[in-house]
Amino acid sequence: MKKLSLILLLCLTTSVLFSQNQVLTRQNGGASWQKAMGGGANVRAVRTSNQTISSSINTTVTFSSEDYDVNNTFDPSTGIFTPPQAGYYVIKASVNWSNTNTTSGERRVRLCKNGTSSVVYQNSEDGSGSMHSSIHTVIYSDGMDNYRVVVWQNSGSSHDINGSPIAESATTFTAFNLSPLNQEILKKKSGGVSWENQTSTCVKARLTTLTSIPSVGATITYSTEDFDVNNSFNPSTGIFTPAEAGYYVIMASINWPSISNTAMIQLRRNVWTRVEQHAERGSGRTQSSLNTIIYSDGTDDYSIMAWQGTGGNSSISSAEITIYKLLNPNEELMAKVDGGASWKKSNSLVKAKRTSNMSIPSGTNTTITYSLEDFDLNSEFDPSTGVFTPSEAGYYKIMATANWDIFNGNSGTREIRLVKRTGVSSTVLQKTNSESGSGQMVSSLHTVVYYDGSSGHSFYVEAFQNSGASHDIGGSTAAPGCTFNVYRL
Repeated sequence: MKKLSLILLLCLTTSVLFSQNQVLTRQNGGASWQKAMGGGANVRAVRTSNQTISSSINTTVTFSSEDYDVNNTFDPSTGIFTPPQAGYYVIKASVNWSNTNTTSGERRVRLCKNGTSSVVYQNSEDGSGSMHSSIHTVIYSDGMDNYRVVVWQNSGSSHDINGSPIAESATTFTAFNLSPLNQEILKKKSGGVSWENQTSTCVKARLTTLTSIPSVGATITYSTEDFDVNNSFNPSTGIFTPAEAGYYVIMASINWPSISNTAMIQLRRNVWTRVEQHAERGSGRTQSSLNTIIYSDGTDDYSIMAWQGTGGNSSISSAEITIYKLLNPNEELMAKVDGGASWKKSNSLVKAKRTSNMSIPSGTNTTITYSLEDFDLNSEFDPSTGVFTPSEAGYYKIMATANWDIFNGNSGTREIRLVKRTGVSSTVLQKTNSESGSGQMVSSLHTVVYYDGSSGHSFYVEAFQNSGASHDIGGSTAAPGCTFNVYRL
């Protein structure tokens, strides 16, 4: 106890330099400051001009500018991300294919390790014109490797990926590290303090063999488990059983090599309850994906189901699931801050969803509002207006999805945009899923934004379509599909 008291005294009285997201961690009989979530690497880069992709050639995506790069881990001119130390990292990237190439073909985006031949993640879809490709995964790095986004298309002629000279961008790269796993962090408890393990769940599993899916649907099982830090996932059954109560991020994707009807991905709790679902109707190669946050009471379990509407069997070629536990947002941790140290909570955590449809007029940017909040721990989100107003400076992970329903068959662009409002002015931070199509489609965005603490700043998501008639987005109470998720790094 004397040693712990001495540590606290030193922390609270010694002047230290500001260091992003560091918490006091017990190691090897002593204590030291360690990077918490986002502190060891946190980068967002964008393209501000188009990049030409030749047909049938693997091409590394490069970026024109960085919004931020906390530890100088990313080189935008080469597109290479180099983790600064061994650990687990979340990587998300989006690529928007322009509408200038109308020739049909495969559009592919990959996350590659140490060059272009070792593929970590792949999204492959057929189409033409404006399309959106995305990456969302967790990697373990030994601290000596590097990663890049590689694109490929086989239309027979060059095809641009979009960039924008203004603030908005459709082609982006974001990465950040997860908190140190299986290490004890100093926490404030009633009547004193204690060292406790802050998080230990981090899962990645993949399916790499062709698997038949009946029209009634099937739970995805996985052939390879890259890591499972807390032994909470069973790849042979596809079931994730949280080891303890808490908030968890779940990211999952399914690749359909050839589908001629509706393709759907569902997140289910305790086998039968649909937590979230997203569906698209098309033909050829298609990817289904979801990115969401769930709260588990520690007694339930979760799985991913694939469903398709052909009336017979259809196959998936690959699938991936990644899961990680967030810091307990209600616990106070000893954090390193400018001029010393103090107790801090990471209590920004929001999930909202639509349980009924919302009509989006043609040609009008429309703010998405929500009918229900699963949680909003710091009262920062107003579902009736769709506006998120952060309470303190920091980096925030934002994930949003809009499901366009099947009943508007007119062709046109479907997209959603993340907007930052500053007083009476607004800036589009990310424009994503500017896709041409009709009927049932999914638009999604995932990025990290920085808020500097100034008053009057807020964020919201707009939906846009130009089909010439109104088009609904939304979901139902039984199957919500239009969601908004935020958590603070």
